Amino acid sequence: MDHLCLKEEEKPSKIDALQLNAEGKTHTFQFRIKSGEINKVVCDTSKTVFGAIHDDDEFKSCNKEGKEIIIRRSKGQNHEAAVKTDFPCCLIEEDETLQINFYKVEKCASTNQETTTETDPKSLVTFYIRTRGMTRKKIMKSSVFLENNIDYVCVFAHKGDTFKKALQHDGRFIDDIFDKACKLVDDEKKNNQLNLKVDFSDGKKYELKLNVKRKKPQVPASSDKTEQKAIQEKKTKVTDPSTEGHATQNTSGNSSGDSGNSFFTDIKNILETVLKDVLNQLKQQDNPQVQEFLQKDYDKGVVECFTEVNKVRQIIELSDSVCVIRVDDSPKGTGFLLFDRFILTNAHVVKKFVYSPQEAPHTLKLSGTLTAKFEVFGSEANILPVKSDLIAYGFEDDDRRRWHDFALLELNTVKPDNCTELLSCYKHANSPKRGGIYIVGHPGCGVKKMDPCFIIGIENQLQSINKHISENVSCPYVSWGCWPYLHQNRITYKSCFFHGSSGSPVFDEDCCLIGMHSGGFDYEEGETPRSVIEFSYSMQPILESIITQVNKRSDILELLSKFEFIKAIFKLGKIEDVYGANVPNKEEQQSEDEKMEIN
Repeated sequence: MDHLCLKEEEKPSKIDALQLNAEGKTHTFQFRIKSGEINKVVCDTSKTVFGAIHDDDEFKSCNKEGKEIIIRRSKGQNHEAAVKTDFPCCLIEEDETLQINFYKVEKCASTNQETTTETDPKSLVTFYIRTRGMTRKKIMKSSVFLENNIDYVCVFAHKGDTFKKALQHDGRFIDDIFDKACKLVDDEKKNNQLNLKVDFSDGKKYELKLNVKRKKPQVPASSDKTEQKAIQEKKTKVTDPSTEGHATQNTSGNSSGDSGNSFFTDIKNILETVLKDVLNQLKQQDNPQVQEFLQKDYDKGVVECFTEVNKVRQIIELSDSVCVIRVDDSPKGTGFLLFDRFILTNAHVVKKFVYSPQEAPHTLKLSGTLTAKFEVFGSEANILPVKSDLIAYGFEDDDRRRWHDFALLELNTVKPDNCTELLSCYKHANSPKRGGIYIVGHPGCGVKKMDPCFIIGIENQLQSINKHISENVSCPYVSWGCWPYLHQNRITYKSCFFHGSSGSPVFDEDCCLIGMHSGGFDYEEGETPRSVIEFSYSMQPILESIITQVNKRSDILELLSKFEFIKAIFKLGKIEDVYGANVPNKEEQQSEDEKMEIN
């Protein structure tokens, strides 16, 4: 279950200086623990409910070990609905009193969060889902709701999101509700598809109507042979899904309606090829979760998030911003254009070439000749020089159990032509816990490729590792070595991207930049490279660390300020420039982590 369960030894970390920079307007609300006194809270609007109350003395004194926390809103229009710990406090009414209770459970996962990603209530909507579905099927992961007569849960979402995305992000609902046949029924008894946007759902109540699968009637053995033959002939007339929807090409090389413009023909050919490759890769990947996902949520193997033409076309356009990082003309890994002339890659890609000059020991430089090779469709490869100054760098564990592995490089030229700044497609939000992703990079430092795969949620990581152990008994030491090093800021999945693909951008189903592909736990079986599980680092901590390190570089801060979400969240502004202010994090030598950063 995805609700917050706190163990006595697990204490939330203090809010660092970076988060304080995001503070702005204050907000006031009240809460009561069990049947105790009412406590008043004054907090920053960027806080979550948990972030606002976890420093309260009464909350600290509660026995929370092995217990699940349930936070309920007030009566009346809020229906005493339960909210998650990451619920934005700006959505709590100032005269509202939250009721907090703790329930003992056998198994729980810690998901506490101190800050949220959106502080403007106008950009958010809230709606209510009844904890009992319209059928008898269970819809909530936790039994706490039904056992304690909690009728509704309150869900928040960003405007523009779909119901499906909002419920997946919420994490309290079982996976079966994301079946195509599941519907949301409102008070007017109208059915709402999960792919509808939430924009007009603010304050509304819904019940989930799950599809009840019925057994197919068996055809009697004595069926009339003539009738069976007619049915068979009818089946043969159905269009083959593998050929349906393909455009026709004429001999001149232009598609119908192209009017002589070969650009549309090129795009069509690319999309057809990519879609075939995507489906083939999904079918060939040794990933039981993928196969189950295909069969369960996407009938007949048609994966919605990977086969929508507009999304694939957008990924192709964004892929122009992905490059190969080369040192002394030798490829070392992948990188991508983050903003303006600055490239992001993994620290371990360039780690061997990092040094501190004697004249400026507090700065870092890169030895050798570095270049970035961009392959843009329809153009020759563009090889651009990289400056020796390391702009920002992190290869260490922080006090919030997050591992940093990034390096920000600067091109010795202007931004490459026809390349999108991928920071422009970054959405400052929590990383998705499930769903499809696209990885674009240069595995083996060779041809640029795209790998579609599915996120393995935190609750399924150990199960996935154990399954790999059971199927590969010759390498248990590799598998068991994974679990202690799955840091909180890692997004895990099964990918075919191994060596050379470190530094590849990772996009979600909406083509938003969510992370940087960074490594896995690999081994060799004979001459075949294998990996237990792969991971990327989420973008939010990377950006936080970068902005902290460049806070004295007014030229870089000015470039970052053009992105409205960064300007608003981090309160960027022009400040006096100081030479050599890009002070890097101290490197922490950990042989185990160096061993697993293998891509």
